[in-house]
Amino acid sequence: MNTQNPATRPQPLSITTGDFNGDGIPDIAIGTTGSATGYLSILPGNGDGTFKSASTFTALPNNQAMVAAPFVTGGPLDILTVSSNATGTNNVALFTGNGAGSGTVGAPFSLGGLSAVTSVAAGDFNHDGNQDFVVTGVIYGVYCFAPVLGTGKGTFGGPTLNAIGSNPVQVAVGAFGKSGYPDIVVADMGADTATIFENNGQGYFSPAGQANTGKNPSAMVAGDFNGDGYLDLAVVNGGSHDVSIFFGKGNYTLTPGTTVATGARPTSIAVGDFNEDGIADLAVVNSAGKSVSILLGKGDGTFTVGPALATGINPVNVVTGDFSGSGPADLVVTNQDIANTPRSTLTVLAAELTDAATATATGVAAFGAGAHLVDASYEGDSLYDTSVSTTTSLTGVANPAASPVFSPAGGNIAAGQEVTLTDATKGAVLYYTANGTKPTTSSTRYTGAITVSASETIEAVAIAARYSNSEIVIQKYVIAAPLPVFKPAGGTYSSAEDVTVTDTTKGASSITRPTGRRRRQDRRNTLELSLWQSRKPSRRSPRQTELRTAG
Repeated sequence: MNTQNPATRPQPLSITTGDFNGDGIPDIAIGTTGSATGYLSILPGNGDGTFKSASTFTALPNNQAMVAAPFVTGGPLDILTVSSNATGTNNVALFTGNGAGSGTVGAPFSLGGLSAVTSVAAGDFNHDGNQDFVVTGVIYGVYCFAPVLGTGKGTFGGPTLNAIGSNPVQVAVGAFGKSGYPDIVVADMGADTATIFENNGQGYFSPAGQANTGKNPSAMVAGDFNGDGYLDLAVVNGGSHDVSIFFGKGNYTLTPGTTVATGARPTSIAVGDFNEDGIADLAVVNSAGKSVSILLGKGDGTFTVGPALATGINPVNVVTGDFSGSGPADLVVTNQDIANTPRSTLTVLAAELTDAATATATGVAAFGAGAHLVDASYEGDSLYDTSVSTTTSLTGVANPAASPVFSPAGGNIAAGQEVTLTDATKGAVLYYTANGTKPTTSSTRYTGAITVSASETIEAVAIAARYSNSEIVIQKYVIAAPLPVFKPAGGTYSSAEDVTVTDTTKGASSITRPTGRRRRQDRRNTLELSLWQSRKPSRRSPRQTELRTAG
């Protein structure tokens, strides 16, 4: 991932994301903490993983947590920020956005005496189309979570207090039942539990499923981690340095799944698809480890521990979003170095996809036998940077040269026939023999047509640079005597005929077995046959003579 550190006001603590200026690019909002004055800063995204200069507004002295939602129904995104002060007065403020990256921070208001607020989440709890919110805190020494119903005009009713456990520090919202109403999940650091509170559809909640977590649960996020269509829960355990995965079944229960180790003292968690495989992954901030652990989902509720990415000092919170426009989710982390305010920064980690690929090259002739050092390079595209593979050693085996081709092919030929040799391998040299030995570079080199005057066997081989020798091709040529010629040709004749048999081969003789008599005639190797029918012809048909010849 690429790392950047955009400037903010000192001591960034809480963080949320959304499109606050309506340009379709995700932005971030940062809440700072301070002894007297706190600030809310909005950093518009450029769409390439960088951000414009922040627009800053005076907010609560201690912006412990914040959430973005359209609290004015039908309007752009607003930001609700809460303070963890111990007085229980004026510990909530609403930033009403104007849709252009700016807005107004309203007057702080109280939550009926609820103090030490640690977390906030939003949802439409009573199904009236208006955004509501829920917080965790303490009132009169009693730990509780408190839903607050919105009017849709940027104002809110009073909190409904629900006592719970011994130290609820984190709250999440999601539909864990089949009703579809947003339920509330509370992580209790003192009891080491996570509890689902079922929504009755009117904004009232009752305890349902509960699960034991690791030690000191400090953050959580909902998502479908095993692909069954039901919300699951990932809980960060700051005391045991791990993440507990719980599977939902759509019935308000949490079934324990796997536990995944993280870095030291994890404090925050977010869900996103970091490798663009369509499966939910997790990013966990490790406060003491000054890093973010990437847990890559497998789609079955288990995770592969990926790289630990460096952050600033004392990272606290993390959000995800496609800030670079590349597709996979990027990260933004708040770093709160209390001991050295100038080192309190944001860390932007823009995702870069990496992948292992195998390339296959075909039709490439070996440069030669032996060892060759090979590597591959990739020029990059809109998603991937340029890269070069590691070097590997390959042992090359030279391909054989193409086999020589004889024209004409072996067989019966006339004396004096010319035979040509060709080869498809560029630059190949042909060698041949006609004495029964195997051709080598010491044999006769083919330079032109071979005249075959007598029956013989020719063997040829092709030899070329960077190729092994071709197979040896053997062709046998036989000088065959021409067939005798009969005149007239065989057939049925009405009278006796004289037949001559001739042959052009010197010294050839003919053997015949005619019906009738034969006599030798002159010295030209010509045999003259006179054949006739000895039986009287039938009165019913003209006389015919059958001429038959046998060689």
